[in-house]
Amino acid sequence: MQGFSAPRQLLQPPVSLRVTVDGVPLPESSVTFANGFWEVSYALPNEAVGKKELLLGLEAGRTFHVAGDDRELGLNISVIEIR
Repeated sequence: MQGFSAPRQLLQPPVSLRVTVDGVPLPESSVTFANGFWEVSYALPNEAVGKKELLLGLEAGRTFHVAGDDRELGLNISVIEIR
């Protein structure tokens, strides 16, 4: 999984990322924003290997707001890849 940081995130400490695959929790990751981009990877649970469909759950440890936008924003995700 890859993403990029919003400018205000560059000044903040790492944020936790919790991921589930079909309800199975994966180890929690710490996402750092040192150079504006971030990347984390996980091993797919054995019971999910070979399935045609997976339900992914993503939860960021904190959120932020940008001016003029009332949404709770967490992480900018640009790529989710399953190999």
